[in-house]
Amino acid sequence: MPGLAEEAPQAYKNISRVVETVSKDVTSSFLVPLYPLTPLFFCATCVYMRQASLTYTGIGALVGVGVLLSGVPLLFIARH
Repeated sequence: MPGLAEEAPQAYKNISRVVETVSKDVTSSFLVPLYPLTPLFFCATCVYMRQASLTYTGIGALVGVGVLLSGVPLLFIARH
Protein backbone atom coordinates (compact mmCIF):
# COMPACT_ATOMS: atom_id res chain seq x y z
CA MET A 1 0.00 0.00 0.00
CA PRO A 2 1.65 3.26 -1.06
CA GLY A 3 2.02 6.07 1.43
CA LEU A 4 0.90 9.65 1.05
CA ALA A 5 4.43 10.81 0.24
CA GLU A 6 4.51 8.43 -2.70
CA GLU A 7 1.09 9.52 -3.94
CA ALA A 8 1.61 13.29 -3.57
CA PRO A 9 5.29 14.17 -3.17
CA GLN A 10 4.58 17.82 -4.08
CA ALA A 11 2.55 18.13 -0.85
CA TYR A 12 5.67 17.95 1.30
CA LYS A 13 8.34 20.60 1.67
CA ASN A 14 12.05 20.24 2.14
CA ILE A 15 12.42 20.50 5.92
CA SER A 16 15.96 21.87 5.71
CA ARG A 17 14.76 24.73 3.57
CA VAL A 18 11.86 25.46 5.93
CA VAL A 19 14.14 25.55 8.99
CA GLU A 20 16.64 27.76 7.19
CA THR A 21 13.93 30.23 6.14
CA VAL A 22 12.36 30.35 9.59
CA SER A 23 15.69 30.79 11.37
CA LYS A 24 16.47 33.82 9.20
CA ASP A 25 13.16 35.49 10.07
CA VAL A 26 13.21 34.83 13.83
CA THR A 27 14.11 37.73 16.07
CA SER A 28 16.92 37.15 18.54
CA SER A 29 14.82 37.33 21.70
CA PHE A 30 11.27 37.35 22.98
CA LEU A 31 10.22 40.27 25.12
CA VAL A 32 7.75 39.54 27.90
CA PRO A 33 5.18 42.31 28.26
CA LEU A 34 5.56 44.15 31.59
CA TYR A 35 8.61 41.97 32.30
CA PRO A 36 9.25 42.41 35.99
CA LEU A 37 5.54 42.39 36.86
CA THR A 38 4.43 39.35 34.87
CA PRO A 39 6.68 36.76 36.61
CA LEU A 40 6.06 38.37 40.01
CA PHE A 41 2.30 38.21 39.47
CA PHE A 42 2.60 34.55 38.45
CA CYS A 43 4.65 33.70 41.57
CA ALA A 44 2.25 35.58 43.84
CA THR A 45 -0.70 33.75 42.30
CA CYS A 46 1.02 30.39 42.84
CA VAL A 47 1.74 31.21 46.49
CA TYR A 48 -1.87 32.30 47.00
CA MET A 49 -3.24 29.12 45.40
CA ARG A 50 -0.97 26.93 47.54
CA GLN A 51 -2.04 28.76 50.69
CA ALA A 52 -5.73 28.58 49.74
CA SER A 53 -5.40 24.88 49.02
CA LEU A 54 -3.77 24.23 52.39
CA THR A 55 -6.41 26.28 54.16
CA TYR A 56 -9.31 24.56 52.40
CA THR A 57 -8.18 20.91 52.46
CA GLY A 58 -5.57 20.88 55.19
CA ILE A 59 -3.46 17.73 55.16
CA GLY A 60 -5.02 16.57 51.88
CA ALA A 61 -3.10 19.25 50.01
CA LEU A 62 0.16 18.03 51.50
CA VAL A 63 -0.63 14.52 50.30
CA GLY A 64 -1.05 15.92 46.79
CA VAL A 65 2.27 17.76 47.03
CA GLY A 66 3.89 14.52 48.19
CA VAL A 67 2.52 12.63 45.20
CA LEU A 68 3.75 15.39 42.92
CA LEU A 69 7.25 15.35 44.45
CA SER A 70 7.44 11.57 44.20
CA GLY A 71 7.81 12.04 40.44
CA VAL A 72 11.00 14.10 40.77
CA PRO A 73 13.29 11.04 41.12
CA LEU A 74 11.60 9.52 38.07
CA LEU A 75 12.37 12.69 36.13
CA PHE A 76 16.07 12.41 36.95
CA ILE A 77 16.11 8.70 36.13
CA ALA A 78 14.41 9.32 32.77
CA ARG A 79 16.93 12.00 31.81
CA HIS A 80 19.94 9.74 32.32
